[in-house]
Amino acid sequence: MSENSEENEITWEASEYIHHEKSPLWYVFFAIGTAAILALTYLLIKDIVSIVIVSMMAITVVIFANRQPRSLKYVLSDNGLKVMGREYGYGSFKSFSVMNYGAVESVYLEPIERFMPPISIYFAPDDADSIIGMLGQYLPHRDKQPDLIDQLVHRIRL
Repeated sequence: MSENSEENEITWEASEYIHHEKSPLWYVFFAIGTAAILALTYLLIKDIVSIVIVSMMAITVVIFANRQPRSLKYVLSDNGLKVMGREYGYGSFKSFSVMNYGAVESVYLEPIERFMPPISIYFAPDDADSIIGMLGQYLPHRDKQPDLIDQLVHRIRL
């Protein structure tokens, strides 16, 4: 991480998300879970289209589970956040929350716009004070617990 005090800018690089290596056993359990969901879907709905959709969703999950994260360049300044050249002004967000996932911390930025996805930015624990301090100058801090989907994704190590 580098800090430029003249322009009040913090720059760092971090992974776009936390990647977990999958063992062959993970794939076995995923296949068993998928088969159970397919069987339940067929028993309850008895519609082949639903089976095809659930199967396609399972294939998509496996593809994304194997995808390696990119290393992104972040710049936090008085103007807002810049991620790989794309700029987000502080006015685009309601608040920020600090999330802790073991050795890695992240900031969850909650957007104002209804259909804008939230932004999670990851950083090393040593960089937390300066990043959180700068965000705190412009956005209110809100304690947030991971929602059900976040907990599920973390639990199955996606």
